[in-house]
Amino acid sequence: MRKVYYVNLRQKLTRPQFQKVLAELRTCIVAMDACGSAHHWGRVAQAAGHEVRLIPALYFKPFVKRHKNDARDAEAIAEAASRPSMRTVAVKDEEQQAQAMLSRTREMFVRQRTQLINAVRAHLAEYGIVLPQQRRNGRLFAERCRAEFGAAPEAVISMLEVYLRQIEAVDREVAELEVKIKKGALRNSDAQRLQTMPGIGPMSAMAIQAFCPPCPELQERSRLHGMARSGPATTLNRWQGSAWAHYEDGSARRAKAADYRRDVGHQRQRTQRPLRRSVACEYA
Repeated sequence: MRKVYYVNLRQKLTRPQFQKVLAELRTCIVAMDACGSAHHWGRVAQAAGHEVRLIPALYFKPFVKRHKNDARDAEAIAEAASRPSMRTVAVKDEEQQAQAMLSRTREMFVRQRTQLINAVRAHLAEYGIVLPQQRRNGRLFAERCRAEFGAAPEAVISMLEVYLRQIEAVDREVAELEVKIKKGALRNSDAQRLQTMPGIGPMSAMAIQAFCPPCPELQERSRLHGMARSGPATTLNRWQGSAWAHYEDGSARRAKAADYRRDVGHQRQRTQRPLRRSVACEYA
């Protein structure tokens, strides 16, 4: 039986009015764009008893009619949320958002430190002083620069000292943020379980906790992927399977041309192998 959707309310609201409407509205599905403040309003809607669906802009953009505005965006989001195969973003709690902010802040400071170090190396290269690339330890880089200041003019040295003080300050901030992330990994049970996997340390474990969906939702998505692959719509042979990408609803789309050429090249290499080698591999 096909579901019929109709417009119950079409109204422009401010933030305080929107929170009041969510509290007074009958329990329903609240669909929103997965933007910066969507997780906050998602928690507000969940506290009022609603089901929240955060949809990325990339997914509801095909439903936007011409002459884009806020009203048509809201209509497109509602249309996309009615699709049974639409993928949504999990609502993050406050602790998870704090972890994401901590990781993003450290990443921003690391980029700033790299930018400052590259600027110092570029300025010194103009005076014939070439320093090796060293972007992980700002203090050692500053010491190496001060040891090479003899061939530079006084005006250049005074300006480079400003850079070096900034590099050392950012380096200390990065070290303090790394300590906070590692302490958080010690208190998080899921992060400790992730660290048991090869190649995952406290930084990667906390990043996975901050930016990836919860583990139960990942398990549900894995189950849906398995159902999609086992359906008749995605019955592909061995070589087509690597050249097609599967969706949760059982549909498939063509991969990039470069991936297809690579897979076809691998297939030709296998068919052109000598018979003796293929037999040896089969018995091995």
